[in-house]
Amino acid sequence: MDQYTRCIGFDVSAATIVIAEARPGRDRARDLGTIPYQLEAVTQWVRRQADAATILVCYEAGPTGFGLARHLRSLHVLRRDCAGAHSPEGDRSGQDRSPGRPEAEQLRAGDLTLVHLPTAPDEAFRDLVRARLSAVEDRRRLRQRMKSALLRWDIRRPEGMLAWHPRYRQWVRTLALAPAPRATVWAEWLSQLEELDTRIARFEIAIQQALPDHPLYPLMLAYPRHPMGDGRHARGGSWRSEPISPPHRVDGV
Repeated sequence: MDQYTRCIGFDVSAATIVIAEARPGRDRARDLGTIPYQLEAVTQWVRRQADAATILVCYEAGPTGFGLARHLRSLHVLRRDCAGAHSPEGDRSGQDRSPGRPEAEQLRAGDLTLVHLPTAPDEAFRDLVRARLSAVEDRRRLRQRMKSALLRWDIRRPEGMLAWHPRYRQWVRTLALAPAPRATVWAEWLSQLEELDTRIARFEIAIQQALPDHPLYPLMLAYPRHPMGDGRHARGGSWRSEPISPPHRVDGV
C-alpha cells in the first residue's frame, strides 16, 4: 500500500456508482458519495482528485461489464477489477455499511480475486460465442421436448436409427400425427427446430470469420486442443464450449 495514497471502492449499479475510500492503515473505509453511472461523471470525479495518479480503484466486474475499467485506464487511473463471485459481502450487521466500503477495505488488504481486463473486440467475440451457445441450448431443450412427446405418444424411432442424425431428422418430418391439435404442435416444433439450426449455422460462420482477428488465433492453430473450441482444429471446431467466459486470475492490472 505504500505506493498508493488511497484505495477506492466503486459499487456499480445500472444507474449509480457508490464510492468509498480506505486510506493506508487500519481505519474503516469512509463514504465519498454517489455519482451517476456515466463516463462523463466518472471523468469529472477523477479530475477532482489531486492524487488521481496514485489512487487505486476497484469495482466488481459484474453485469455492467468492463467499459468502466477501460475508461479508468484511459484516464491513467490504476485500477483492479474483481470477480463478482468473489467480491466481499462486508459486515452488514449492526452499523449501516456503505456498498463501496467492503471493496475498498478488501482492496487495501489485498484480499480480492482479480480478473483480466478484456479488450472491446475480445468482449465482442465472447458475445458472439455466447449467442451461439444460447441457441445450441435452446435447440437441446426443444429436441428433448420432442423426444419426450414421442415417448408420451407411444411412437418409437426405427431400430438402429441414431437420434437427430440426418435419417432421424427426415423420419420426424414425415410422421403423420393425429388428432389435429397434436399435428399442429409437432409442425410448430419442427419449424422452431429448423429456425434454430439456421441461426446456429449463421453464428458458426460469423465465428469462423472473426477467428483470424482473435489475439489467440496463432495458438489455436498450433495446439489441437485450442482454448476456444472442443478439441478440434480451429478451422473446423464444433464450438461446444466457450472457456474464455470465466474471468482469468491475474496478479496485476
